[in-house]
Amino acid sequence: MGAITQNDVNLATVDSAVIIGFNVRPAERVSEIADREGVDMKFYSVIYNAIEDVEAAMKGMLKPIYEEVELGTAEIRQIFRPRSSAPSPAPSSARASSGGR
Repeated sequence: MGAITQNDVNLATVDSAVIIGFNVRPAERVSEIADREGVDMKFYSVIYNAIEDVEAAMKGMLKPIYEEVELGTAEIRQIFRPRSSAPSPAPSSARASSGGR
């Protein structure tokens, strides 16, 4: 509650956080300290705008969901065994069973 203070900037610096202010302004010289420390401050007068920005930021922090999708299958026809000096894995010959072009 109240104006954004130097203590708020110090806490944001330690946690690499963004300061969000709703219907408030920073105290005297706090903007200069925030700029020097690289702390981003955002101010809102409409609560819905603040909520939208926080939701968008949080969605960007989520880990992506990966889904395994089978594009086709192949039948391995022959495996060529490499010589001892050749790198592995061994090359092979395959025929597309489904999903191939």
